[in-house]
Amino acid sequence: MKSFLRNKVTSLLFCVALVLFPKPAKADSITGCVAQSSVSLTVQNEGDKKSYTLLGDTDGIKAGNRIHVSGKKRKDANGKPHFLVGKLVKDYGACKVSQ
Repeated sequence: MKSFLRNKVTSLLFCVALVLFPKPAKADSITGCVAQSSVSLTVQNEGDKKSYTLLGDTDGIKAGNRIHVSGKKRKDANGKPHFLVGKLVKDYGACKVSQ
């Protein structure tokens, strides 16, 4: 009987923990070649083929390089996508020129 009650209490505590401590949100990430526009850096994401203006921590990101960054996908008031960079995950070097 004690074992049965202990199992029920353990199960209840586990369910409560799942509700109180949900899994943290996963950061978005994009990969693509960086281009310099007149006022900012942009990347065309290889995954969804959308072009994103890079905002946030862009130190170390150079136009002409293929990069992988993590952060958050957002849209401005006009619906234009931008990417708030949290971290430069990998710089793959110069983009390949397609012929």
